[in-house]
Amino acid sequence: MSETSTARIRVVIFQEGGMWVAQCLEYDIGAQAVSVDKLHERLAVALEAERQESLARNGEPFAGIAPAPEHFHRLWEKRLGRFEPEGPVEPNIEFALCA
Repeated sequence: MSETSTARIRVVIFQEGGMWVAQCLEYDIGAQAVSVDKLHERLAVALEAERQESLARNGEPFAGIAPAPEHFHRLWEKRLGRFEPEGPVEPNIEFALCA
């Protein structure tokens, strides 16, 4: 993934209906997959696509994308711990595993 932004992006990860879900908090961007490894890949693709689209439309990465709904922020507060995906991770992205 290209540079996403200089601001920190927090991501909650949880299981729902047999799928793994990743939801960014600062921007309402998410992804889902059957495995955590695939989830990280899909989130990277979604972030890059949203970054490119917001640059084209608004001139800044992620401009015009609202924060995630509040219940995702509450999940962050109740997180079980940090999650470290395999492979390269942008330095400004922090993952939390949630129940």
